[in-house]
Amino acid sequence: MINHEEIKAELTFLTKVKKKVEECIKQAPDGTIYYVQAGHATEPIPYWNRVLEGKRIRTTLKEHELKLLIPLKYKTYAMHIKHRIDNNIKVLKAILQYRPFDTDFLAFSGVSFRECREYFFGSTPENPEFEALEERQNPSHPEDLNVRTELGVFRTREEYIVARALTMLGLRFKYETPLSTPYRYLYPDFAVLHPVTGQIIYIEYTGMIKRADYRGSVLSRLKDYGDAGLYLGYNLFYISNISEEGIDSNVIMNRLKGIFGL
Repeated sequence: MINHEEIKAELTFLTKVKKKVEECIKQAPDGTIYYVQAGHATEPIPYWNRVLEGKRIRTTLKEHELKLLIPLKYKTYAMHIKHRIDNNIKVLKAILQYRPFDTDFLAFSGVSFRECREYFFGSTPENPEFEALEERQNPSHPEDLNVRTELGVFRTREEYIVARALTMLGLRFKYETPLSTPYRYLYPDFAVLHPVTGQIIYIEYTGMIKRADYRGSVLSRLKDYGDAGLYLGYNLFYISNISEEGIDSNVIMNRLKGIFGL
């Protein structure tokens, strides 16, 4: 269990370090230093990047300015360190909102993990249509529902990774809800409640997109989706994985952030 007092102590320490780093930056010469190599066989040349009369100027260090090389290098490193410290402080402050951890997490006992997200991410707009959706799953292939996780039962590990990414982003979703079309029922992988607009966004994970026959089946469903009022790029989105090394959760996370503007 994460200890609130330990986080507070870490935050105090980082704040002190940040102050010292900022003092170093303030005392250092104006500008930063970086190296540019003209060609593979040449030595990198140190350049001085500074602001003169409101304009950013890049110049090579003259012989009498070489003594600035070390403090300018230190300043450049210090600025990178300050950026990392700022990010860590921001995260720790965010975590401190959810104190005290022991009692708050105990309050979750017996509650589905997927239903705890509003405690952390805030409430989402109400949409009775989304609430009425039922997770029936496609009855044509009941034997495929065999990936049992803390978020529910899924057909594939990849779909579970998408579900986990949705949960980490605080998005409410329902898995395989039936969608009526004039000719048949479709079962999109995820119906997701948009955290700002309250619109229902449908997400399909297309795991074998490199296969021509699979791409054909995906494209053939677009007409049916259109008949049901779902349009690609508006309220229907595909997430694909084309890496030879398997699904990349970071790619999935970034794709979802782009779709929902997070």
